[in-house]
Amino acid sequence: FMIDPALLGFSSCSLNELQGGDSRLNASILRQVFSGRPGALADALILNAGAAVWIFGNASTLEEGIQIARMTLKEGKAMNVLEKWVALSKQFTTQRKQ
Repeated sequence: FMIDPALLGFSSCSLNELQGGDSRLNASILRQVFSGRPGALADALILNAGAAVWIFGNASTLEEGIQIARMTLKEGKAMNVLEKWVALSKQFTTQRKQ
């Protein structure tokens, strides 16, 4: 199964545009994408999330899965989940130190 991102409305990019870094940089990048920053990383996230939505049966087509992923980002739902995970992680870390 081959996917051509251009046929799905995504711009082409270089591998350098998809490169992350250490954990702090990657966390910063993820927050930027979840906050609505457009670009190659956002496109990659949307395409992969859309494919996951489709594969797991929550969309009837890949295109519909991509639309769901876009709306999830746009509506701030992805950021809300991330913030809950961060809070839970901090709570767990605090409890372990006690």
